Amino acid sequence: MYKKFISIPLLLGLLSCSTVVRNVFGNQLIDSHYAPKKQINTFYTEIPYKIEKGRIMIKAKINNSEKEYNFMFDTGAITIISDVLVPELGLKDGVTVVNRDTFNNETVGVSYLTSLKIGSLDIKNLRINTATTDLFSKKCSQNIDGIIGPNILNQGFYYFNARERILVITNIKEKLPLNKFGKSTRLKRFLGQPYLKIKGANKVWLKLDTGYANGFLLVNENSKIVSRKDKQLKQKKMSFKGLFSEEIKTVSYYEREVFIGQNAFLNTIEQYSNKNCNGYIGSKIIEDNDIVIDVPNKRFYLLKVYDTKIDNNIANINFRFKKDKVIIGALSKGGALEDKGITMNDTVYKINNISIEEIKDECELEDFKKKYINNIFPLIIEINKNNKFQKFTISKKEFYE
Repeated sequence: MYKKFISIPLLLGLLSCSTVVRNVFGNQLIDSHYAPKKQINTFYTEIPYKIEKGRIMIKAKINNSEKEYNFMFDTGAITIISDVLVPELGLKDGVTVVNRDTFNNETVGVSYLTSLKIGSLDIKNLRINTATTDLFSKKCSQNIDGIIGPNILNQGFYYFNARERILVITNIKEKLPLNKFGKSTRLKRFLGQPYLKIKGANKVWLKLDTGYANGFLLVNENSKIVSRKDKQLKQKKMSFKGLFSEEIKTVSYYEREVFIGQNAFLNTIEQYSNKNCNGYIGSKIIEDNDIVIDVPNKRFYLLKVYDTKIDNNIANINFRFKKDKVIIGALSKGGALEDKGITMNDTVYKINNISIEEIKDECELEDFKKKYINNIFPLIIEINKNNKFQKFTISKKEFYE
């Protein structure tokens, strides 16, 4: 293994908004280190994809393997795999890299030059990083071996068929039903990643980040997508997870209409307290619509298939599993629950008089919530605060309003 360090930004929600000079340099850097050469011959391949917990999942082979591995298609991250796969795949001559997540926290990994086969598309000389991250742990019957990032998008057209859940990858334009999409919209690249212009209260370039699972739009306070006239539905404190770390952010919820090209969407917009980037367009855009990503020609096509569901029943409190215990993972700011004395990261020991100390992972927590929490009111939780057990009773109104 070469002891050469390359600091390349790697995240589930990458980096900050950049100046033009930095962007040009960033695109060249990503292309020179991570983007494989385009296919010389014409090709066409179709593969199925799944939506699992808001994640777009496809199968691919690595380094001429016989086995197919489970990949998350994430346009907001660089292509990576779990480091435990390296011996199994026989990867050699790695280069040590410093991976950074969305909060700029670092971990050392290794980068390999190898191949990736998606259907009949065989991508040679592809730079794939490795990392140790909780994302690659098997959870709730979902096993993620790696992430396929935007460095493969230069191969051609990527057509996601929402009804049939089929991904078509080709460099033959005539093979695609582009006439049904109507007018396309412009696509840009910043630091190698795709961006689209969103029109809300103002027009703003947002990153197309399909790793933002189950999300529609997540924007920062300065993006100006949301105006002062828009009614705030709710404000919460919640944990945001990067690849290697997490931070608590304040999120505000608004309902408003936005446009991607000529397509209008009425949905709940999440606005958070990160001032480093305009924000993200999440995986719901692929889950609910037919889309074509055309990086070589800098175009984006969208045809609405399903109405994106609006859910304004935003819970004021959420539970999550962290470090062998159940904690308060999200909490409305300035609401009745805070007034009761509940705070973020409080450890929960009982819910509805049932002990949860034996819960071992987030899968067991999800099963418990479905059985003992969902739509059962009043909700009674017992929390250890300052070495004292306190019991809180939460009504349905306090839970949602």
